Amino acid sequence: MTKTFRYLSPFLLFLLLFLAGYSQADQKSLDEYWKEVELDISLLDRTLSNENCQSDARSFIGCVQALNRLFARDEENTIFIPSDSLASFDIPLTPIPSADFGDLMLAAFPEFNSTSLVDNAIKATKFRNDLNTRLEDLFLSPDKSVDFPYILAWFKTKLLDKKKDDIQKITAEAYNSFLSVAEDPHTYILPSRYFSDRMRSNSDNYGGIGAWIKKRDEVVLIKPWKGSPAMKAGLLPGDIITHVDETDIKAMPLTDVIKMIKGPQGTKVAFRIIRKNKTLGSPIIVVRERIDLKNVTHKVLEDKNHEHRVGYIKLRSFGSEDTCRDVRRALEALEAQSVSGLILDMRDNGGGLLDEAVCVSSLFLPPNSPVVAIKDISSGFETTYAKDSPLLFDLPLITLINSGTASASEIVSGALQDHRRGFVVGDRSFGKGTVQSGRHFSKGVLLYQTDQRFYLPSGRSNQLEGIIPDLQVFTKPDPDKDDMFAIREEDAYIYALPHIGDKFVQPRPELVNALSRCVNATGVAKRLARDEFLDDYQLLYAQDAMACILERKESPPSFFTGLKQAPGFGSRMD
Repeated sequence: MTKTFRYLSPFLLFLLLFLAGYSQADQKSLDEYWKEVELDISLLDRTLSNENCQSDARSFIGCVQALNRLFARDEENTIFIPSDSLASFDIPLTPIPSADFGDLMLAAFPEFNSTSLVDNAIKATKFRNDLNTRLEDLFLSPDKSVDFPYILAWFKTKLLDKKKDDIQKITAEAYNSFLSVAEDPHTYILPSRYFSDRMRSNSDNYGGIGAWIKKRDEVVLIKPWKGSPAMKAGLLPGDIITHVDETDIKAMPLTDVIKMIKGPQGTKVAFRIIRKNKTLGSPIIVVRERIDLKNVTHKVLEDKNHEHRVGYIKLRSFGSEDTCRDVRRALEALEAQSVSGLILDMRDNGGGLLDEAVCVSSLFLPPNSPVVAIKDISSGFETTYAKDSPLLFDLPLITLINSGTASASEIVSGALQDHRRGFVVGDRSFGKGTVQSGRHFSKGVLLYQTDQRFYLPSGRSNQLEGIIPDLQVFTKPDPDKDDMFAIREEDAYIYALPHIGDKFVQPRPELVNALSRCVNATGVAKRLARDEFLDDYQLLYAQDAMACILERKESPPSFFTGLKQAPGFGSRMD
């Protein structure tokens, strides 16, 4: 197995695209990489042949998805639907004048713009499922009239000339849309140099303002990084951004907002801000700088009414071949500072390289402890991965995860959980348990294809189920339905591979319940988490849990009724 083209991440492509949006002025975008490869519209001639599209229902729907990408418009949301289904959906659809495409027609649909993320997701999911049901019914109709080559030929005649400068990109995106349904959501093509260049140049560096932002119904600045251009200019956590360079961004997708914020180092970007329900009179001007966002960072956590020194490591991805080395160095640095325990934060870690996930897991486990088994989907051949390296860190451990913890980071958190190595705290992870291999597709293009599943040491699969934390904690002490909402594998992809095997069953219920009772009785997280932007409630809760673990021996026996006899709680290994 090679590291270069063996990936476990559903988000690695997204992550690289996201980082590219923030990239330095001299780094190329994915669009530019597509211009360098040999890929033309003839690929779609084969893909959108009637023989291919009419072979089964998933290929049929995949071909419709490819057409959706070809006919996409910047000014409105467009989609192909069965011609007789216009009035059958719960949302209003508007027909778009075009040629007679038989039993398919092009329609526009509105934005899902409720202020509730959950309500938007429910509407979007229902629309997607209803549409797929109607497309499946159309495929099964014996007298259907859908000529995919004719629709592709119409596109080439009427629309291709307007998009000729992006022909490789459009072809690739249409083909990937087909693969996401006909094969599986994590099978796609990509320029071969794109991954390798991003790995080589270390995509942690970019020109930007140095702040996290999110969007619900408004674009909100979550946190400017210490010493960042955003902080130096006076942007504060919780600031609502209404305009970027005098452009109203309220209706813009977050990705478009990010594109506006990025720019060459040394250039300026202006923000109009609402702060504490008041509009600031003048825009805040930020000078873009090169931002160094390290993949692995560590520190000793500030004491939160506890007497113990607790180490903290933030691990953002497994996309670098230096990941395990950097985690090892962070552990050594923290041990030199005499920490009593560690919180390993893998929230929003989208995954990466298998070997790095195995190596990081082994830092916390005895030599030759099994970490993951990789099973070939077609042949059934299975390989178990472990390392014979010595245990590096045997102090109490808490692993932090959330819905953005995916694939390779699920291997680490799941392996530690199965070996009863500390406790997992946070929210259920993303739920992707498949592996992709890269192979030659055409000159300058690789096909990343799902060919294996992985299984955790207990034999369970995290596919669709994710890693279920020992202690579930949301981002707020009293979350509403939007705070508890997250997109996971089963939500993002209608044709995701199914879960195989047994469901997760908590192996230490009494111990976990005792730890939960201790946190609720003695913890300070709820009292300290006063500001959702300034205070990280999940991390504060993890600190409370670590305090309970570390203070166990000094506590009166009556306080931990039934706990002192339970194995593993507070021990270095179980």
